[in-house]
Amino acid sequence: MRLKKFIDFIKENESSSYSLPEKVKSRLTEDGKGNYVFHHYSRQKRDFIKPTSGVGSFIVNRQEASALSSVGGLAQYYTMEGQVEGGVGSVPHTILVPKDEVYYFNQDALYFYDEAKERFEKGRPGQAFSPNYQVAWISKVANENGFKMIVCEWRDGELRGQTTIPLIPEKENIEMKPRKKEEYMIGDKVNIFGDDAVITKIEGDIIEYKGERSSGSINFVRNPRSIRKIE
Repeated sequence: MRLKKFIDFIKENESSSYSLPEKVKSRLTEDGKGNYVFHHYSRQKRDFIKPTSGVGSFIVNRQEASALSSVGGLAQYYTMEGQVEGGVGSVPHTILVPKDEVYYFNQDALYFYDEAKERFEKGRPGQAFSPNYQVAWISKVANENGFKMIVCEWRDGELRGQTTIPLIPEKENIEMKPRKKEEYMIGDKVNIFGDDAVITKIEGDIIEYKGERSSGSINFVRNPRSIRKIE
């Protein structure tokens, strides 16, 4: 039974249901009624959002489209202010998902990876279980275990949502909360351009840093999405 893993988790942790890590919660928007807010864009108003394979999309490459197709399609969602990409359409749709039905892929607290890999390998023997396939198949397994939406790390500290489940949008759109303006100090651990680093100097809007793979400087006011604190 696909719900067994989630039910076993609840039994072992009867005092609370599944909850997202604080570093994820802080980047999502709440509606004040126990839900997280997600946005989907299309070229026209839709009564429900269907999962798709991404074939022919301007923003989905061939490898991603193959992964989406392998699970029967996924619908993708934005989770933060100002994420809209060119080519997705200009008509917004708001989806509300109960807090305990949102699953964090990168932590995979319920260990869906093993089941996802096993099912993938049965369907595509000999093929590598690459990151694109991992996200798609873990999303599928998580959906079957009672989670309506999966969120994963995306670009420069942003989150992206996706699901194999068709969802009905709200009649009225809800705006995302403004992004938090970070304050930085010398010695802070940060992620800059995807590389973990430590701030060594701050002068005006310029941060100098020393990273694991590179060192340099960044204007954190002009490039707020390229730097984030590591908790």
